[in-house]
Amino acid sequence: MGHLGIKQLLLLATFCAPVGLFAQQEICGVKFGASFEVAQAILDQKFGEGYVSSNKNMLVYRDVRYSGINWDRLTFEFQRDGSSSYCISCQMLLFCGNIKLAKESRDKLRDKLAQKYELKEFVDADGIKGYKGGVSPTDEREYGFRLEVVKHVNRHLGALAAVLQDICGEPLLDLYAVVLTYGPYSYVDEEL
Repeated sequence: MGHLGIKQLLLLATFCAPVGLFAQQEICGVKFGASFEVAQAILDQKFGEGYVSSNKNMLVYRDVRYSGINWDRLTFEFQRDGSSSYCISCQMLLFCGNIKLAKESRDKLRDKLAQKYELKEFVDADGIKGYKGGVSPTDEREYGFRLEVVKHVNRHLGALAAVLQDICGEPLLDLYAVVLTYGPYSYVDEEL
């Protein structure tokens, strides 16, 4: 048996590549890295007019249906480098009245995601299981998304909770939520 040629090596690498390691390129029809204006036009057409943060670094959509799921909130965050903006993350939230409902909802989402992605299970500081999967579009060493149950939405989201309250005009209730987070992915090179 002789040495393998380039074509044979490429073919072998294609078949041996792990299944389920897809780079997350877009969500809700918006490509990660897209400008604020492009993303807003796509999302407003898809979900109706969203809420815009005063600095135009965040778009929020309430009570939307996406991928067969009724989400309570979808948030899209943007990074800026002067005049340009880049979509860097999306958080999808399902509010749940109790931990049992949150875990059931998480498990349904896990099953749906597992049809397309290889998932890695983790356990958070509260002993609640979560999952990571996919591949970041900007760093192949990083996961593309994270699925988790959070106990106190306001505390988990931190500053984002205050921005959401400002945008939506109502506080987020301090309850359980299932959060599916894509990103954040960095598109601005800030190295020295």
